Amino acid sequence: MNIIKTSIDNTITVRFENVNKLTASDSAELNNTLTYSLEHSNNIIVDFTNVNYIDSSILNELLTALDKSQQKNKQFALTGLSSKIKDILKITKLDEVFEVVD
Repeated sequence: MNIIKTSIDNTITVRFENVNKLTASDSAELNNTLTYSLEHSNNIIVDFTNVNYIDSSILNELLTALDKSQQKNKQFALTGLSSKIKDILKITKLDEVFEVVD
């Protein structure tokens, strides 16, 4: 997995390159990236444009990052969601938890 971080005006956008799905084998790297982003920015956007599938371990990492961002009064949002990822969020009712921007 290749994670790209872009920083503009106190917003870090995290995106994934050359990856179609994110699974448990990617969760530690994602955790490190999100932790770094939360320490160095007030706004984090996770861009899933190139990703079609995420498993429960990735959902857990996203929930952990969301919780940390709320504790620190920072913004955390998801964007570029495929229909499969939107369905996963809807089924788990996490579409009501995460801020999703298009």
